[in-house]
Parts: sequence; structure tokens; C-alpha cells
Amino acid sequence: MHENLATTREVNDAKGAASCTLSIAPMMECTDKHYRCLARLLTRHTQLYTEMVVDQSIIYNQAQVIGPAQSYEHPITVQLGGSDPEMLAKAAVVCERLGYDEINLNIGVDDLDQYEHLKNFVETVVEALGPTAHFIVHARKAFLEGLSPAENRSVPPLQYHV
Repeated sequence: MHENLATTREVNDAKGAASCTLSIAPMMECTDKHYRCLARLLTRHTQLYTEMVVDQSIIYNQAQVIGPAQSYEHPITVQLGGSDPEMLAKAAVVCERLGYDEINLNIGVDDLDQYEHLKNFVETVVEALGPTAHFIVHARKAFLEGLSPAENRSVPPLQYHV
């Protein structure tokens, strides 16, 4: 079944993973290996993501948490969650060794609105992985108590101009 899918990495190596115009976003309890196999059967021209995996679970228990990227999955991004830049950097190195094409960091820190903290965070990850093509910062303040997830996306109002 996977013989036809094995050319995915070769196709994307020639074009570059960034050539994908469609991404299958990470979704907890959904974008597991079975879902990614199905998605890849439907198209080879999309960027696949794993479910979000906590950095510490990869560092201390990688064999049971996340396996190597399969040849048919490429291009494949692993999404790491955590708040400690050193731990995320260690987990990212593990994922890089496991063959993932990109690392997406879902960082939960309270003071990312402080420029120096963000700068140090990025520098720590870059030191571990080497030069990176790009970083995408997607940030919003979240109130963890008293609001539903829908309310959390609208309060406070998004400031697109910032």
C-alpha cells in the first residue's frame, strides 16, 4: 500500500516542503499516524502535522510517545508543546533525528509579550537546531479561568494591526 506513497519525500525534496499550499493542522486525538496515512493517500501535496506532543514526554519516553517519521508522511511537521526553551530545544533535536521535516513549537509562556524573553527563547532553539528558515509567531493572550474556548478567542479583542 505504501509503495506509491514512498515518493512523497522525493517530490517534496525537489520542490521543498514550503511548496505545499495546504496544511493539515495538528488536532489532538485526530492527526495520529492512521489519520496521516489516510490524508497522504488522498494527496501528496499537503503539509501534515502530528498531534501536539509535550516536550518532556519526548525527552523521557520517546519510543512510546512518537516514532520516526514514516517515508510516506513527508512533508511532515511535528508540533511540540512546552514552556521551557531548553526542554523544547532538546525535544526538537530528538524529532529532527527521527526524520521530521519541520518543528512547530506551541509554547505556553506568560511573558512572551516581553521582547527579550521571546528573543532569548528563539535563540535557545536556534542554538540547538542550527539556522532555521523561518519562525512563525502566533500569539494570543489566554485567560485560563472563567472563559469558554470560544470566548478566549475573542476576549480581549485581537489586535491585527500590532
